Amino acid sequence: ARVGPCAAPPMRRLARSLDRLRGRRAGARAAPASAAGAASTTDLWADVTAAATAARAAGALFKIDTAPRALDDGGWRFVLRVATALKAKDEDGKKKKGGGGGAAPPRPFNPFLPPDPRLVVRALPPSHALLLNKFNVADGHVLVVTRAFEAQEAALTEGDAAATWVALTAAPGPGGGLAYFNRGPESGASQPHKHVQVVPLPLMEGGGEGGEGGDARAPFEPSALAAVAGAPPYQVEPVRSLPVRAFAAAMPADPEPRALAGCLARLAAACGVANAADTTTSYNLLLTPRVAMAVPRRAARVGPLGVNAVAFAGSLLVRSEAELAYIEARGPWDVLRDAGVPWEG
Repeated sequence: ARVGPCAAPPMRRLARSLDRLRGRRAGARAAPASAAGAASTTDLWADVTAAATAARAAGALFKIDTAPRALDDGGWRFVLRVATALKAKDEDGKKKKGGGGGAAPPRPFNPFLPPDPRLVVRALPPSHALLLNKFNVADGHVLVVTRAFEAQEAALTEGDAAATWVALTAAPGPGGGLAYFNRGPESGASQPHKHVQVVPLPLMEGGGEGGEGGDARAPFEPSALAAVAGAPPYQVEPVRSLPVRAFAAAMPADPEPRALAGCLARLAAACGVANAADTTTSYNLLLTPRVAMAVPRRAARVGPLGVNAVAFAGSLLVRSEAELAYIEARGPWDVLRDAGVPWEG
């Protein structure tokens, strides 16, 4: 069920309660006009770290152990994260829900409205909250979530752009963060409430997954940056070097929210989103402090694998040895060709 603006005050109360427990007030931070200054990034990642420590101690945050492996394909060094515990978790969850046997479907559950207060990091002006991802495979995995309900299929707004930019540029390390957004039924989206996910770079601990010399960028960035070389910021260009349709735009150092949102809208349009009323076209969006890339989608699953945006950034999560063998036998790009849309001609 959709929840209107009346849901915002409880969310703000939850955020304020968490802030008081830590002896600070998130609402005291100013909101300058630029996207990078939409909320103070001072100590934001320290807040993420502190919130994660407290949430783990309280039993509210769970790190899923993975065994990262590098796999080269098509000039990319993909990061495969093997998390067999997820398979057991999914199967156990299905049993607890009583799936099959004519049972009534479970009631829709929105983990963001209201969120678990132990997972709230802080409010992000103008209308978002920064939450810890309850089940994560990488430290610092956070969610930029609208405080009032908005559908995941809704167009990304100036507010979405501003709050997301704050989170990804606050991520530690020379590469900053990677933001990714799954939109539409074939995108790999898992929650109907609008949210953008952010993880710190590099995608493999220790760096070096993007190229020689410990490149801190995401694996997709060299291809996207090559496609926009010489183009002005925000200008959308095709990424013809990839075997699937993809479109990229260079980012300026300090984007203005309206300009950034306009660029994201043009990337969505390049993926086939006709207008704001189009809720069925699927695409994935990737964003770093240097470049944005969007990929139209035609399938949420390929064989046994679920595929979301981070796969097109260069990282695949597998839940069993059988899934790992499937990727190794086909190669990551052969899998992603079936999830994306091939170039014509």
